[in-house]
Amino acid sequence: MLVIVAILSLVTGIIFPSLDKAMRRQDFANSCARLELALRTARAVAIRSDVPVRFKVSADGHGFSYGAVSERLPDTTKLTGPDRDIAFFADGSAMGGTIAIADRGLMRRWSVRPSTGAIGRVR
Repeated sequence: MLVIVAILSLVTGIIFPSLDKAMRRQDFANSCARLELALRTARAVAIRSDVPVRFKVSADGHGFSYGAVSERLPDTTKLTGPDRDIAFFADGSAMGGTIAIADRGLMRRWSVRPSTGAIGRVR
């Protein structure tokens, strides 16, 4: 019985850290997807409604908003953006800038081109 308990403890010690790491990566990927979708949606709303839409990173860096939509990211996730809001205009252009998201050693960045409003991931 002690041997079985020891083997289970060993297996648990190996599996759970890997599972935790995989779950953190998935949470980060979800946060990245939400951020990119929000940027693209803000641009689309500006084009469709013919009204400028501002994309704002929250003061604490744990959330963002555009138009009337506001989202919060996990506390371990930190957003950084330009000193000003990124505005998307009806013609598709924007006040460009770069937005980065980081979480425990993982990081991704997106840039918004001023002339076209195109949103692209920076490698």
